Amino acid sequence: MKAALLFLFCCVGGSIWGQSKDSLYFELADSIFKRDQIHRLDFEKPIWQYDKAILTLEASQNLKEVAEFLKREIELLIEIAVYPYCGKSSNLSTNLEKARAKELKSFLVEHGVEEWRIRSRGYSDSTSKKVGSMDTLLCPWLEVGSVVSCEQLVNYDSPEEKYAFQRLFNRTELKIRWVMPEVEVVPIDTAKLRSGQFVVIPDIRFELAKAQLQACADTQLRLIANYLMDYPTYVIEVGYHRDCRGSEASSRNLSQNRAEAIVNRLVEMGVARERLIPKGYGESKLNVLVKVDSVSGDTITQVLSCEYINTFKEKDLKKFERYHQMNRRAELLLVGRDYYPKD
Repeated sequence: MKAALLFLFCCVGGSIWGQSKDSLYFELADSIFKRDQIHRLDFEKPIWQYDKAILTLEASQNLKEVAEFLKREIELLIEIAVYPYCGKSSNLSTNLEKARAKELKSFLVEHGVEEWRIRSRGYSDSTSKKVGSMDTLLCPWLEVGSVVSCEQLVNYDSPEEKYAFQRLFNRTELKIRWVMPEVEVVPIDTAKLRSGQFVVIPDIRFELAKAQLQACADTQLRLIANYLMDYPTYVIEVGYHRDCRGSEASSRNLSQNRAEAIVNRLVEMGVARERLIPKGYGESKLNVLVKVDSVSGDTITQVLSCEYINTFKEKDLKKFERYHQMNRRAELLLVGRDYYPKD
């Protein structure tokens, strides 16, 4: 397993923040949905009331939309980090930042984000940081990649520049963590397919909450396309399943769109569209975990229902996510052997 770390930019109601003096956040880039990239939530102006752990009214309104986003994207884990201003007393800073981190966590929980998904921390030390591209929007005179420290605050005479420089250190971040397996290309189980059983296609990955295939899926799909072209009379159902989280309607719609996306890609690779039947199952067919009892040697089957998976939510988070991932799957089913191209 490897961990991919994302930092969330925020966008609300289809409008991009960060384009005017009154906007709160920088843009929610499409790359939030690319699991191998790193980003950071940053605030263009304070979201906290001065020296208090109370959110401003504008921040509260917009963070409700952030909570809605996080409620939809249930595969994401969240870490809240709050850093202090330069030059503040360490003890005072620690207490305030801890209180702010706790308040933001409480806010997200109050608006529907599950508490177990959130970690919060207020930092006491913010003496140095590496300048990122977004930091130069706040302090355009700084060079990306350079390291700045609180000691440099004395170099600024302009109140505006001094305040902007302090803001680099006093920040609130939401870090979005996503654990996922390494890509593994597995040959198709042709014997199982020919016998009329469902065959899972491993590692068919999509961008988060979208029906857009990730590039890493192409290698696996190429194997399938080649096989289908070797057996040109086969008609295949391409099914996609979601996990048991989220509404039934949204799960079914997304799974249908993803099944169609797989079909479209196979068609691009040379398979006739008439041979492929996309079908989105939503969460109607949960996967089954097969285990062997260590004492009796008996085979035990367990449906991966939300009730069962939720028993691991607190005690084994990796297993909790892995079982949900087992429910999210693409499958092939041989439904005909009599396809002949139309003249």
